[in-house]
Amino acid sequence: DAEDHLDAFISREAIKFMARHQDQPFFLVASFMKPHTPLYAPKEWADRYPIEAMELPEVGDISQYPAHVQQRIRGIQKHSAHQRKAHRAGYMANLAFVDTCIGAVYDALGQLGLADNTIVVYTSDHGEMDGDHGLFQKFILFEPSVRIPLIVSYPKCLPQGVVTDALTEYIGLYPTLAELAGLAGAMVG
Repeated sequence: DAEDHLDAFISREAIKFMARHQDQPFFLVASFMKPHTPLYAPKEWADRYPIEAMELPEVGDISQYPAHVQQRIRGIQKHSAHQRKAHRAGYMANLAFVDTCIGAVYDALGQLGLADNTIVVYTSDHGEMDGDHGLFQKFILFEPSVRIPLIVSYPKCLPQGVVTDALTEYIGLYPTLAELAGLAGAMVG
């Protein structure tokens, strides 16, 4: 049941926190667990991504990959197509579910009148190979594993709709957010 899911709980608690502290500055991190394993999504979302409807990408030529990567790919390819499709279906269903949870938190910002005066950062810890190059999970520095979203919204100070392919590092988030919040030079004690 989606209501009993940890990420739904995190979403609800984040919304409660914002409502409690809407009249003062606050800092909130809502760290969602999905789409990490196990890849069991609430039924409503799992039903949207039936295993049999999943398509697996072609593995392609792996002959130039390091031997340990080729070995991992061969090991994964020994799993049945059904197992690999189930991984993909679970991943997609969990992404859709957590997107809904994140959307609820973001919508609450607007409902509480905080959207224009809140810096929102959306990012992830890593990507997912999701079958690309015959790999799953994150164990290699290919684009699907390392290219992750970093979305920053602060309508009163940042232009909206700007997209860049610039390389970013998390180490730059703290000074950037401190500057945007008017805390340039702030130290953590």
